[in-house]
Amino acid sequence: MTSSAPTGTSDPAPTDPTSAPASTGATSAPPPTRQLIVATDFPLQGPADVVADANLAAQLVLDQAGGRAGAYAVTLRQDDDSTAAAGGWDPAVCASNAANHVATADEVAVIGTWNSDCSAIEIPLLDQDPSGPMLIVSPANTRTGLTKPYETREPDQYYPAGQRNFARVIAPDDAQGAGAASFASKNLHLSKCVVLDDGEAYGSHVAAEFVAAAADNGVAIVGQATWNPADGDYSTLFQGFVSKQPDCVFLAGLASNGGAQLIRDKVAVLGANDAAVRLIACDGFLGFPDIDALPEAEGMYLTTAGLPVSAIAATGAVPAKFLADFQAACGHAPVAGYAYEAAVAMQFVLASIAASDGTRADVTRTAFSGQTVPASTSLTGNEFGIDENGDTTDRPMSIESIQAGAETFVTAWTA
Repeated sequence: MTSSAPTGTSDPAPTDPTSAPASTGATSAPPPTRQLIVATDFPLQGPADVVADANLAAQLVLDQAGGRAGAYAVTLRQDDDSTAAAGGWDPAVCASNAANHVATADEVAVIGTWNSDCSAIEIPLLDQDPSGPMLIVSPANTRTGLTKPYETREPDQYYPAGQRNFARVIAPDDAQGAGAASFASKNLHLSKCVVLDDGEAYGSHVAAEFVAAAADNGVAIVGQATWNPADGDYSTLFQGFVSKQPDCVFLAGLASNGGAQLIRDKVAVLGANDAAVRLIACDGFLGFPDIDALPEAEGMYLTTAGLPVSAIAATGAVPAKFLADFQAACGHAPVAGYAYEAAVAMQFVLASIAASDGTRADVTRTAFSGQTVPASTSLTGNEFGIDENGDTTDRPMSIESIQAGAETFVTAWTA
C-alpha cells in the first residue's frame, strides 16, 4: 500500500530528535551513508482501514526524521501478512514474511505484526536469525504470553535463541481484561456478566483475564461460551442466557469474526446497550467503521490498550503536533485503533537504530538495554522505553463508547 504522506528519505541532516548528532571534527569527506531498512508487517487485505493509517503514521515519523536514524539512512518497506481468501492475516504468509525479513540483508527491524497469533509465528523465526536476533516491535499485539508467563511454555517458546527480540508499545491483555472488569463494576455498577469469546487465542486470553479479575471486582460470571464465527445467527446463544438475568455481556475476540451479527442478536434478545444489559467489547472491535455505524452498536463500550485520537492530543505538545501534521499530510486524522501506536513504534525503532552500530544484533541489544525516548520528544507525551520482557514502560488504557456512530472517549487509566 502506498503512503499518501511525503516519502523523501534523502535530507542531508537528521531532524529526528532521537537521532544522534553528526560528527563535527572530521576534516575529510564523510563516508557514504549506510542505508538500512525497517519493514512494517501488517494485514493489508481485510476490513480494518486502521492498518492503512498505521503505515501512514510510521512513514510520517520517518519522513519527519529526514529518513535517518543517527548516522544511518532508513527506508520503510510495507509488507502484507494477509491474503484475500483469509480476509486478514494468514499463518503461511506470516512465516514467509519472517523468512524474507531475515533474508533481506539491510533490514534491521520490523514494526508489526497486527495480530498476536501472527507474531507468535514470526518472533521465533526472527529470534533465530543468524545475524540477529532481529528486533520486532508491535503497535497492536496484546497477547500476554508473548512477553510474560501465561500458557504452558510461554513466553520461552517464542525465544528459542534465548534472547528477547519482541517488544510492544501498548499494554498486554492481562491489563485490558482486568480493566474491563473494573470498569464494569466501579463505573457501571454491574454485577452479573456473560463472557463470550471467538475461540481464537486472542479472544480466549482476553476473556480469561476478564473472568480472573471479575471476582476481585464483585462481578459474578453467570455464563461463558465461545461463539462460532461461521454462524449467521446468534439468537439461540443469547436466549440461553436470558434466565441468568445478566446485566452485562463482555465480548472478547475480533469484530471480523461475525461481530456485527453478534451485536445485532445481543440487542434483539437482551435489549439495547444502554438499558438493562450493557455491552462491553475488547479492542478487537475497535476501529471498524461498519461496527461504529451499526444501529445496534449504539451505547456499547470498547476497551483499548491505548488512548483514542481525541485523548492523545491532550497528552502533550509533541503528540498534538504530530496529529496536526498527520492531518495536513494525509487529509484526515488517524483512524482509531493502534494506528497512532505504529508511529510510537517507529519512533522507538529509530531511537534504537541511532544508538546502535547499525547491525541487527546491536539494534536489538540497544532496544533492550534501557533505551528510552525522552518526554520532550516522545509521541506518548511521557518518557518511554521497554522493560526486560519487552513491555512498554508507558501503558495508558482507555474506555470508549459508540455514540451517534462514532467511538467516543469515556475514561482512561494507567495499567
